[in-house]
Formats: sequence, C-alpha cells, structure tokens
Amino acid sequence: MFKFDSSFNVYLSTPGSSNHFYLNSKSRSKILDNLPHGVGFGGYISPNADSFRIFISESDFSTATGTSGGSGYCSSFAAGSILPSFPSTFPLCSAEVYRILVLGISEIDVGMEGVQKERERKGIAVNKARKVDRAQFLDDFRNGMMDSKAFAHVGQVDRGRGG
Repeated sequence: MFKFDSSFNVYLSTPGSSNHFYLNSKSRSKILDNLPHGVGFGGYISPNADSFRIFISESDFSTATGTSGGSGYCSSFAAGSILPSFPSTFPLCSAEVYRILVLGISEIDVGMEGVQKERERKGIAVNKARKVDRAQFLDDFRNGMMDSKAFAHVGQVDRGRGG
C-alpha cells in the first residue's frame, strides 16, 4: 500500500501476515452473508467495512473509506497513516492494479503490459482520427459548401468586379 499526497510513503507487507486484500463481489445480500461487499486492503475481515485500512464499497465506487492503520490495528502492512484524519472518507478518482501476488506462489503482472498496449492502441486511434486527408477535406468542403448558398456572395462579388 502507499500514500501519495504532500509526501510519498510505502507500507510494505509484514512477514507472516495475512489479510492483504479482500474482495467480495458476490451478488448475495449483505444481510445474508454478513460480510462487507467491495474491495478492502489491510486490516481484518469483519461485518464492518471500518475494519480495513482502505475499503471501497461496491455500492459507491466513487469514494473510499480509510482508517489509521496504527501498530495494533493492522498487522498486514507496516504501521503508518495513509489519510490525514481518521476514520475518513475520501473521493476516489481512479484506481489501477499493477501487480498481484497470488497465494504466495507466483507474481503476476496483471495490468502493466495490458494497460500499456491499450494506451498505445488508443493513442494510435486518436492520432489516426486527428489526421485529415487534406485533399479529401477540400473536395468535401467545395462540394458541400459551394453548392449551397453559404458562399453565394463570393460569386456575386466576383461578377460585380468583372463588370
């Protein structure tokens, strides 16, 4: 986990710890399974979303809730404040997942290559859309605009000069 505000802090996972990441996307009602629905980081699993260092609810992905993560609170990551005041709700503009460690077996680069390829693909598409065939544009302009009365005054002025 990390904090990036007026300073940049990295909170490494602690040895022998668990509960680094929590995801409950099941469509069951929260009342039936008594678990929070959304994405949580650090902390411990309980029916209360405040038990995570950071929690993003499935019902409102535009905000996230954070807690202090003091030394006695979260053993998953190093102690330290992620947010300026606790407990706190803050706006979530965007979130990207870069790397996930799956069951301690292997590291999987989840999004880096895919994100880069998608950005390149979008960049190529945007550049292609920006480039205009000037000859085709001029031809379309003349055929579409000159036949209309939008530029009729040009012909009238030209005829007036000729006498």
